[in-house]
Amino acid sequence: MNYLVFKSLHIISVVTWFAGLFYMPRLFVYFAEAENKLPAEKKILQDQFKIMQRRLWLGITWPSAIAVLIFGSSLLSNFWPITHYPWLMMKLMFVVGLYAYHLFLHKIFKQQQINKIQFSPMSLRVINEISTIFLIAIVFLVVLKNVLSMIYGLVGLFILIAILMSAIRTYKNFREQKELTVTNKKPDNNNNEDWKAKLSNEEFKILRMCGTERPFEGKYYSFFEPGIYACAGCGHELFTSETKYDSGSGWPAFYDVIDTKNVRLIEDKSLGMKRVEVRCAHCDSHLGHVFEDGPKPTGLRYCINSICLKHLNP
Repeated sequence: MNYLVFKSLHIISVVTWFAGLFYMPRLFVYFAEAENKLPAEKKILQDQFKIMQRRLWLGITWPSAIAVLIFGSSLLSNFWPITHYPWLMMKLMFVVGLYAYHLFLHKIFKQQQINKIQFSPMSLRVINEISTIFLIAIVFLVVLKNVLSMIYGLVGLFILIAILMSAIRTYKNFREQKELTVTNKKPDNNNNEDWKAKLSNEEFKILRMCGTERPFEGKYYSFFEPGIYACAGCGHELFTSETKYDSGSGWPAFYDVIDTKNVRLIEDKSLGMKRVEVRCAHCDSHLGHVFEDGPKPTGLRYCINSICLKHLNP
């Protein structure tokens, strides 16, 4: 086969390789973002993303990377000695860097295939831009065959990336303001003797020891009288009857709190799943959990134990 045939095959393999390098980090982002979904939804999404990752990475990206190496090497004999082509030497340096980036993505691929997440979605979005830098640099070198023009192109690219990253960060901050604020602080069950003297055994088990009452048996599950629902431990006002609804879950449900400052949300990894625990911000008593499957306008479902609440008439 002649030079033009090998060149055509080389270009085709480069296109498919970059297609994989561009889309693979997006799948990494989606996989990492699914970590914050409800357990059942998270498993479905992440299992599907792992399948997509394997097909893209092993079926397209890796074969294309190998093809680029084979066909690209076959073209080097037409540019010998290579020292006469400074632009080509610079291009090969970027190609080496691109293969290093490919291996870096392979490491992330292997981690996510075993459900290990090392980078946040924001970090993965930044990583996704790296292949763009390589693409711009290599194209400028090949087309213009001028190192200086390539540098000008990269400067413009870095400015564009800076603007893009700023926009991503702004959007991220805006979205986080609407999402649940979750901390990793562990429950504080100090002064248990005082609480035991104040609460019944069942109340102490649930409010202070993070227990759960039986579904469909709580006194407020099918109770919809108007009024305020306060913490049974300290009387701190938490919910209003206006946001209470029948979720069918077996426990009282609210789609909003009186004030977000009245509760604390804590990451809960007990029972082999990741949930968000709801605690009274005043006395740190356990109330229940909040899920993102509630009705509008919040889309939240505060699933609360009846025994943790005290209904106050309006």
